[in-house]
Parts: sequence; C-alpha cells; structure tokens
Amino acid sequence: MGLFGNRRRERARAELQAAYDEFSRMLRAERLRLTEPRMRAARDRARAELGEGDPLTLELRQLYAHALGDLGRGPEAEHEFLAVAEAAGQKKSAHPVRMLALTNRAVQLCFLERFAEADAQAQEVVDAAGTLLPPDDLRTRLSGLNTRAMALPHLGRATEAEALAREAIAEARSIGAVAGSFQRVLGVNLASALNAQGRHTEALDALAEAEQVRDTVGNLGGASAIAKARATALLALGRIDEAQDTARAGLTAALSAYGEDHTRVRELRGLLESATASATS
Repeated sequence: MGLFGNRRRERARAELQAAYDEFSRMLRAERLRLTEPRMRAARDRARAELGEGDPLTLELRQLYAHALGDLGRGPEAEHEFLAVAEAAGQKKSAHPVRMLALTNRAVQLCFLERFAEADAQAQEVVDAAGTLLPPDDLRTRLSGLNTRAMALPHLGRATEAEALAREAIAEARSIGAVAGSFQRVLGVNLASALNAQGRHTEALDALAEAEQVRDTVGNLGGASAIAKARATALLALGRIDEAQDTARAGLTAALSAYGEDHTRVRELRGLLESATASATS
C-alpha cells in the first residue's frame, strides 16, 4: 500500500472512530432520524477504505443496524445484522461480533413477527454461547434465552416461554453484576408469557419484581416494553384507567426511543385505543 496509503488508511480509521463514538451517543435520541444518512455514509466509507472484515467496519455496521431497527426499518435492520455476521466470518477473533449480530438479528425477527425464525436463530445463539470467553458466554446465553422467551408465546408455547424466562432469571441472579440489568429484561418477557396464559396478576407481580433491578442506562425502549406488558395485564383485569395511563406513558417512551413505524409504537397505540374504547363503552 505504501507510506501514503497507510497514512490515508489511519486517517480514515481515526475519523471513522470519532464518527462511531458520536453515533453511539446519538442512538435512541430524537436526532437519530437526522443522523441516519451520516451513519450510512460512515458505514459505506469504512467498507470501502478499511475493508468488510475490519473490526471498526463491523462495529459501525452493527450500530447502523440498531439505528435502522429503532427507526422501524426492520427488514433493513435484519438484513444488516445478518450481513455483519457473515462479514465477521468464522475467525475466532471475530466470533463475539458474529454472535452479537446474530443475537440482535433474532430480536429484530421478533419485531418483524417472524417468530419461528427468531426462535431458531436464538437457539443457535444459546447453543454457541459456550464457545465465547467469560463474561460474553453468559451474557450471550441469557440473550438467546430471553429472545426465545419473547418469541415462543406467539407460537402457542407460552408455558415453555415461562420456563425459559424463569431459568434465565435464576441464572442472572446467580452471576450477579455480570448480568447487569438483564433480570429486568427477562422479567418483562416472563410477564408477557404469563399474560399469554391469562395469568395477569402474576404478570404484574413479575413486572414489579423486574423493576426492582436498577435500570443502569435509562433505557426508554425497555420502559416501553414494561409499559406494554403492564397495560396488557391491567386491561385484561378490567383496570381500565390504569391501563390507559400506562399505555399512554409507554407510548411516550416508545416514541422517544423509536421511529413512528416501530412495532412497539404500534402495539402501544393499539393498547391505548383498546383501553380508551373500554373506558367509553
């Protein structure tokens, strides 16, 4: 490549790293929609100047895929996550990146309501988690179990989803700080599995327990997920005013975290409309 080629590549790497850091701060913010074209341009530049398999290229592509998903552009996000996994290949050094991309793809498949594919992809993640080094192995396994618990109620397998969620929650408790706030996420999907079985009071109890786990990142997407599960339970129990208030707050959080076309936004709008109709009937 030569001296000047190396300098150009290093300059590109420094500029793209700065772009990645900036985009990470903007993700889930209101400016995300305005930032998306710049994220796409940075991704394309990294692919051209650093190469498809370069670690920074893969990080930029993964971040861009998250942005697409949050904006409600699910099919594009799913395709991008899959492309990251393929570009990472089978090299041992890139294995954590590949597994993260496949984990994120499984979640995106759930949002796209392709639940059987999501379950299969999440099971692949669970099966391969043991090939990663600690603590990535445990986090990846929990992520896979969580996504399976998210998908299975939609396949008529809510009792299996409940069992997986409880198993993962017990695992998360046993490893403590390594799990971070993962118990919170798992508790939401446990509640959703209980809702699917008509056990709505138990679902509310599961959500109350999940909220005792500190949210360390101020995740508005997570807040909207809790609101969706809680509003579903409250509406089924006939607690209409509470369901309305919960769905409204959840919709506000979802609109701050996601684009108008995101599945979570549509779900919470539907819950709010149902609660409002019940209140006026």
